[in-house]
Amino acid sequence: MDEIASTWDALLARLSKTMDGKASVVETHRQTDSAKTVFAEAVFRVPDGNGPQLQVLGLDEVELLLSFGDGTNQWELDWDEEGVAFIENVAGAVFAGRWNQYSAPGRKHLEVELDDGTVIETTTYSAPTGLIPLPGWLRRAKARKTRSVTMTHDRAAGAAYIRLATRAIHASWPIDKVSTHLEVIVDVDSERRVLGVEILGRPGDGPQPILDAVDDHTIAHALADAGFDVPQLRDSSTMAVELI
Repeated sequence: MDEIASTWDALLARLSKTMDGKASVVETHRQTDSAKTVFAEAVFRVPDGNGPQLQVLGLDEVELLLSFGDGTNQWELDWDEEGVAFIENVAGAVFAGRWNQYSAPGRKHLEVELDDGTVIETTTYSAPTGLIPLPGWLRRAKARKTRSVTMTHDRAAGAAYIRLATRAIHASWPIDKVSTHLEVIVDVDSERRVLGVEILGRPGDGPQPILDAVDDHTIAHALADAGFDVPQLRDSSTMAVELI
């Protein structure tokens, strides 16, 4: 049992390192039932509590259960290197803001975009037996959009960077016609998927002028005009600012 506890602690430490301050453990629970089966649970949530949360449940050293939000959407995984790596990849994507959840009566659908651009999906139905969802329900469903976006800002340089993925940068593109006081450079991978957005303002300025340009979609529209769709900036999102 001590060995299992040690393995669980190592897993939590590894996941915490993966989340790199974007989320932290806010709750853990362990118990042993009459059959001496060990259950352990951890909940990861963003610091202000306004973003998504993930739950990880461990059963002995055999199985892991990864759940999103209220636990409706989930994955059952083997407790091995592949299962742990899957949780790391999903957690990194969720807390970078690359997820969409669609809700309708009796069902929820979750999409998560991993660092390599792969989109993984899971749909959970809770409708009464025999009730078949009507075609096209995803188009009519209520969407809960990406909320977690982090921007680093350097006041001395008047520059900010919004990192959206950690893949290798293949090229950087300057974007024209953003505003009179802001310049934008977009970093992309080899398939022209956006990895990050650099925004250059006036040295000495705080982050607010840049945040205003994000909030009113000035930057998202400029990127779209140049052929780059960045839903994290296009949709309503909560922007966290890290000052450097």
